[in-house]
Amino acid sequence: VLVIHPSPVNSNFYNNTRGLGPMDSARKTAVSTETVAKSILSSVGRAVIKDQGYFTVGTRLFLKVLDLNLFVDIAAAGIGLAGDYWRLKKDRSADKKER
Repeated sequence: VLVIHPSPVNSNFYNNTRGLGPMDSARKTAVSTETVAKSILSSVGRAVIKDQGYFTVGTRLFLKVLDLNLFVDIAAAGIGLAGDYWRLKKDRSADKKER
């Protein structure tokens, strides 16, 4: 059994995410699907959990320092400060007015 947690993967997932800052940043550092496949095949029989890429390793280290529940509370409280949040909220209310 092998569990792999890939970093951002260059797939169709990013096709409709234009203009979202965090998603654009992830797309710039995304690895190819071939890279993920090679990582899987090279890890079978050697590891049970494979963190592939910077994001998964960074997240795992970050959550060793900060409790996940505390991080979620901080993120939920701070989401209103994000520019993408306000832009999407404005776009959504404009769409509702057009209907």
